[in-house]
Amino acid sequence: MYPDPMPSFTDLYFGSVSVKRQTAYTLFKQHGNILFAHSAIQQQLHDLVDRSSLLSIQMASMGMNEVCRNCGSKPGGGCCSNFMAGETDGILLLINLMLGVDVKVQHNDTIECCYLGKKGCVLKVKPIFCLNYNCRKISQGNPEESLTILNKVAGRVLCKLVEIEEAINKELLSFYKA
Repeated sequence: MYPDPMPSFTDLYFGSVSVKRQTAYTLFKQHGNILFAHSAIQQQLHDLVDRSSLLSIQMASMGMNEVCRNCGSKPGGGCCSNFMAGETDGILLLINLMLGVDVKVQHNDTIECCYLGKKGCVLKVKPIFCLNYNCRKISQGNPEESLTILNKVAGRVLCKLVEIEEAINKELLSFYKA
């Protein structure tokens, strides 16, 4: 049995941004090495990085980094709004920590997502909403072929993200069993 209590489901998925960040850092500190040593998780992380890299390349080729950053910094915040930072769960932040991303807050304002940096989102692996939604500026500002590629690549990332979150949750639960 592990001496520290298991983080609550609420802390991981419904807590404030700061609670989810702190929970992710705590889990990383306590269990990161064990999770890294798990061969299936290692392979899934590798696959996720490959898929996320392809998605980043596609997004950049469509000019999405600049479009999203500019929109997110305006009143109302667009998709990359302060509200959306709260849609990022603790396991996703843990995955980003495992991929070498320091999930620190980029700024504290009431407009932009706190993970939106000067060059776009600092997260290597984005929240599900961010991967699933394309606003009018994106959908009408790009050729259909580019959007099809974007959706296929994002779908592959989402599938892998679900798999790795399941594997990590399963592994974390095993740490706290009696």
